[in-house]
Order: sequence, then C-alpha cells, then structure tokens
Amino acid sequence: MIYSLTKEQAAYKSEDKWNIDKCSSSKEIMRQLQLDTLLDGVCVDITIQDGIRAVEEIRKKNKKAYIILIATPQISPLEYIKPTIMASGLVLRPIDQKLYKDSIEQMLITFANEPETSEDLLVLENREGRNRIPYDSILYFEAREKKIFACTNSGDYGFYETLDNMLEKIPDYFVRCHRSFIVNTRKIKKIIMVDNMIFLTDDLIVPISRSYRNAVKEYR
Repeated sequence: MIYSLTKEQAAYKSEDKWNIDKCSSSKEIMRQLQLDTLLDGVCVDITIQDGIRAVEEIRKKNKKAYIILIATPQISPLEYIKPTIMASGLVLRPIDQKLYKDSIEQMLITFANEPETSEDLLVLENREGRNRIPYDSILYFEAREKKIFACTNSGDYGFYETLDNMLEKIPDYFVRCHRSFIVNTRKIKKIIMVDNMIFLTDDLIVPISRSYRNAVKEYR
C-alpha cells in the first residue's frame, strides 16, 4: 500500500521522473545501501526487526534525505527522535491513507521549493526531473564533453556550466587542482606531488596541473 501510494502521489504531484523501490526487511535495506545510490526520500517502518538501525544507516549515507517513519504508539519517541535519524515525517499504525498521502505531498513540496544551489546541496534539473546531490557526496567535478560532471560514488551527473562559475557557488572545501578538475578536499587520502596525483577515497585518482600545485599543497 505504501509503495502504491508513493508512486501515485509522485505521479500526480510532481513533474519529475521518480525511481521508486521497496524493501521488505532491514536486510534488504542494508543490501540496497551497499549500492551507494543517493536517496532523496525514504519511508521506513521502524516496527520491523532492526528497523531503527536500518534507518540510522540510511541517514548516515544520505544526510539530506527526507525520511518518513512508520511507527506505533507503543514505541517511545525517544527511540526515533534523535540526531542519528532526523526524521521529517511520522505516520503511526494503523496507517491512515490520507495522512500518508499528506506526508508524501509535503515531501514533494519541499523538493519543489529547493533552490538550485545551497550551502550543502546541489540541485540539477534535466528533462527527466531533478537530481539532489549533497556536496559532501561529491568526490570531484570534471569538465569533459562540453559539460561539467559532478562525480559521486553512485554515478556521474552532467550539466552545462563552467568550472570557474562552479567555484563561486560551491563550498570552500572544493579546490581547483587542474584546468579540468575541482576536487573535494574532504575526500583526499593523500597527495603525491612528484607524480602530480591526488588519491581520493574509493581508490580514485585526480591529476594536478602545474598551475594549481600551490592550491593543493596544504592538503597533503
């Protein structure tokens, strides 16, 4: 029912194309999280076994996700009203379809009203809809194929812009290291100046060009 109502509301209330999936257990949730897909909105039934732990893992990997919890009056709010979850909505069992629809509608309104850029979120629009990309999930920006790509663990998101303009919009922990690259300094594991290479998390390598060597030296 929750799956069907979510698809219905996304179709009626939003012009974006949504990829909506469902999991029937906390184990399935954990397997889904291993795919490193960025999640925009999540509804989690915390009455299932290890439900609280599952939603905490979701929040850990998706800091900007809109999370709706399904709970019961028998579960103390102290178990789910905490910084490790930061839920945006709550629906109690037995589930009232209207209340759940209202929760999904509020989530969609929140997404629709987001600015294109903010201090912690990059919002990209294309023909299929919006991609909401937390800056802390971006490893680097790369200029190629006449586009800029925001590169994350879950994939690359292309859009039309210039690196010079991006530097004026994005947080100051991003640094230009090459005429084609801006790197997230929070993702740097090590820098080898003699080889002109920056090693990032997940064994990714970004080049350093001579013009930008001084800019990255402090992050060694």
